[in-house]
Amino acid sequence: MTVRVRNVGLIYVFEYINNFGGNGVFILGDVHPFVGKNSLQLSWEVLTRVKNLYHRLKPTEKRIVFLGQNIQLHESLLRLIPCCEVPLPSIEQIQDHLESYLLYLQESASEQEVTFTVSLTTEDKETLARAALGLTLEEISDFLRLTVKERLTSKGIVIDTTVIPLVVEYKTRLLSQMGIELGKLATIPFGGLDLLRDWLQRRSRLFSKEAR
Repeated sequence: MTVRVRNVGLIYVFEYINNFGGNGVFILGDVHPFVGKNSLQLSWEVLTRVKNLYHRLKPTEKRIVFLGQNIQLHESLLRLIPCCEVPLPSIEQIQDHLESYLLYLQESASEQEVTFTVSLTTEDKETLARAALGLTLEEISDFLRLTVKERLTSKGIVIDTTVIPLVVEYKTRLLSQMGIELGKLATIPFGGLDLLRDWLQRRSRLFSKEAR
């Protein structure tokens, strides 16, 4: 069971879990503002309920998982609740996910008798994976699914290098929604950078997966 809660209903949720007759794992999203360190929404009533529930559930087979971003628990909960930080996927994980998800989309298109063509070299796929760094695997799946829908024509679907700048735009939009603004590319020519750019382009294969 996954629940997103507000302070008003949180006490009820805790009571429900406490009185639940069976075993289970209860996943609560967006609870951390009420139990977070220095949070403006910190609730001492919620903190007390969490500590009481911890001791009540300890001898049972019921567990609670809090999900959220940048969680910093109040000091009174630090020794009770273990924290696990899930890092963003690495480029290797993204590459594996791209391969499997594109194959899934290809099979789905085949079932619907739609031509699905992936026109990406190994280097292109690595470039696409690097462009997607910073996204979760779920966000990457959402991007691919939306891109496929937009590219559906009477001739089928083609996934090629033109999707690389699109994933950067998609990532930029998500960051903007989180209040993170990316600086625009400089248009003023700086002396020497053109030479550096040419040098890097000539040696681009040195930074590839095969080179590593």
